[in-house]
Amino acid sequence: MSQNTPETYITRYRPIADSLQVVYSVPASIILATACLESGFGTSSAARERNNHFGINNGLTRYATGEASFVSYCELISGSARYASLFNLCVYNYKGWAYGLQRFGYAVDNRYGWKLVVIIEKFIIK
Repeated sequence: MSQNTPETYITRYRPIADSLQVVYSVPASIILATACLESGFGTSSAARERNNHFGINNGLTRYATGEASFVSYCELISGSARYASLFNLCVYNYKGWAYGLQRFGYAVDNRYGWKLVVIIEKFIIK
């Protein structure tokens, strides 16, 4: 991949997000949008240098592959009581998930849910 555009980034990671949705019940659209937002579509130094596409800082901030950071994100979301009520939502309810992640404190940005929705609607579910 010579140039990292939003489209090439999403094309590269959509298959892993789709497979992780099946395993963890976290919507693929949310997985992808979070990775896009947190990594600047793969251009952040954390993504480029440490394969960390989600800004996860749990002591293991370096991953062997980008895919490994996707798994770590899904384990974090699915394994935390903080986000448990999100799993009552349909995996296609990306707005509910996006604003739920914001409400339950995934990020401190009070526009985080809106930003995820914009990415999903502009790049993921065109």
